[in-house]
Amino acid sequence: MTIHVSLSRTVKTSLAAAAIGFATVAAACTQAPQTHGQLPFPETVEEIEPGRHTEEDIVEKLGSPSIRASFTSEPTWYYIGKRVEQRAFLDPRILEHKVLEVRFDDQGSVARVGWIDAGKLPKTALVKRETETKGSEMTLLRQLVGNIGRVRPQGAVDSTGP
Repeated sequence: MTIHVSLSRTVKTSLAAAAIGFATVAAACTQAPQTHGQLPFPETVEEIEPGRHTEEDIVEKLGSPSIRASFTSEPTWYYIGKRVEQRAFLDPRILEHKVLEVRFDDQGSVARVGWIDAGKLPKTALVKRETETKGSEMTLLRQLVGNIGRVRPQGAVDSTGP
């Protein structure tokens, strides 16, 4: 014995509309990954040859660096960037976080080029202390009520007069 169930045209249309609506909402919640900072293309980085390229060549190929290190004995440039993905209201997820280090010798030629995986660097803990300020915090009610009588309507005449 076979039972045939047929859906009415209205039900089929409603299901199709619901499926399209769901697909639209799901697509709207997904964003393409965004690049923050500078992530040079690996092919461009591979073209850089130590001893051959100069600081000017690097600026031409990669642009200005994110940071020029001042704490090293030899001039060092860092290109810092990351790719981030965020879905709807959730916290962003870091897909890739890299640092390109370019070291130069005393003559301004490239001495060394290398990638640093920033995800493997030690995390820096932020200090959670706050600086106290003198005075008191005003509540919303105190802010609203505190202005009563202080502000005169525009065009009002002072009744105390001379």
